[in-house]
Amino acid sequence: MIYDLNYSAEQIAEITKGQLVGKNINICALSISSKEKERLPYCFFAIKGKNFDGADFVEEAVENGAVLVISERKVECSASVIYVENVIKALGLLARAHKGKTKVIGVTGSNGKTTVKDMIISVLREKYSVFGTVDNHNNEIGVALTLLQIKNQEYCVVEMGMRAQGEIEWLSYISQPSISVITNCGSAHIGVLGSRKNIFKAKTEILKNTIDAAVLPSERRFKKIKKNGINAVYIGSHGNYKIDGAFAMVDKLNFKINGESQFEINSVYLHDSINGAFAYAVGKLCNLSDDEIKAGLKKYDKAKTHGNVENVAKISVIVDCYNASIESMRKAIESVKSTFSS
Repeated sequence: MIYDLNYSAEQIAEITKGQLVGKNINICALSISSKEKERLPYCFFAIKGKNFDGADFVEEAVENGAVLVISERKVECSASVIYVENVIKALGLLARAHKGKTKVIGVTGSNGKTTVKDMIISVLREKYSVFGTVDNHNNEIGVALTLLQIKNQEYCVVEMGMRAQGEIEWLSYISQPSISVITNCGSAHIGVLGSRKNIFKAKTEILKNTIDAAVLPSERRFKKIKKNGINAVYIGSHGNYKIDGAFAMVDKLNFKINGESQFEINSVYLHDSINGAFAYAVGKLCNLSDDEIKAGLKKYDKAKTHGNVENVAKISVIVDCYNASIESMRKAIESVKSTFSS
């Protein structure tokens, strides 16, 4: 995929802290694939992965139109080259510079990231121009490419995943979220991080680079952590926004927040009322009215793999087939038992 940009090679070298070898050429686009054929002069980021090294495909990229290459190791080609210590980090630094004045909402957590991200996008679109993470492109590369697609929108909602300590801190550094959301902290990736304590530490790294506010679960452990001077809003029975009266049917979910406004979401899952409350809190922080938030939540379109209901021969089939954690699956099963047994 090609991403539109407008930078000179010298500007990119300065942003990425790299060394330019060759001409100071202007580029109009960026790609991380050597197979992209583009008539516009573009920049190829030679990312080194587990199985492939992009530097091995520089010649192919140049043949397909790349006039600038970002590489970690020496390459021989006719294009200008910027040498950097880490290509993925360089991509992130360019993304950080590119986002400009667009305000970022960062969403992380062990469960519900994609759902909450999509709900927030739906809510904010009632008042603002909004872009956001596509599918679950939530790692170092995906978040950077999301930020690089910003085109002066007022808000960008970014999902942040992680598999190791320090990853969320980096993602929040390049995105600089005005508002951060941590949906919860469970056991996802415990095999890598070793303990729930380490998972909690990794998830809360997002607060280190948050500018204005954070929306957090109302658990004691979240209330005890340092907030670095940012405004903290809590979701849950001991928080600012409490959910009650949640009732799920085959085609929709109804619930109240603080016993007042009634909300409706396209979902069969009771726990989506909590996800809706996170989106509600973000909406209030962004100066939306209850009516605007209601309209946004009602328009929320659930991801096809995250609990959509399909009717097959008069049988309701719930399509929930993404790479979910054990907590997510347990909640889904409990919600379905409650909804379809009533």
